[in-house]
Formats: sequence, C-alpha cells, structure tokens
Amino acid sequence: MFKLKNGLLTILMVLSAALGGTKAYIDHFLRQTLNTSIQAIANKVNVDYADIRTSWFGSVILKNLDLTLLNHDESLHIDTIHLQQAYQFMS
Repeated sequence: MFKLKNGLLTILMVLSAALGGTKAYIDHFLRQTLNTSIQAIANKVNVDYADIRTSWFGSVILKNLDLTLLNHDESLHIDTIHLQQAYQFMS
C-alpha cells in the first residue's frame, strides 16, 4: 500500500510539473510573438502593455494596452482584453 501511494504521488507531481512547464512555455511564446508583432508596426504606432498571460482554460489576457499614433497626440487605452479559447488542449 505504501509503494502504491508513493507511486501515485510521484506520478501526480510529475504531471503537475509537466503542465506547469507547458503553461510557462506557452506564456513565453505568446509574449515573444506579441513583441515581434509590435515591432512590425513600431514605425506607425507606439504600443505598450503591462501584462500578457494565459489562463489554465485556454484564454489570453492582455492588460493595460496603450496605443499611440507617432505623428499625433491621439491615444487609445484598453484596460483588459480577454480572448476566449486562444488555444485548446482538447476539442
């Protein structure tokens, strides 16, 4: 019984570490891709954001987005953008 309990606990810890690592990789990839996209339009619009992250349920959350045209004083501020099901592990 003791070996079975330790085996199940070990499997649970390995799965938790794998899921955490996968989420960290997806967060990093998302941030890197967004920064690359921002650089593509950097000569027209200044884009700033405070945080971008993913939830465990597959949505992307972008907070405090500021868009400013470079040749104008006009700007746009968006508190939160919440994209549902940006990625899915199961359909």
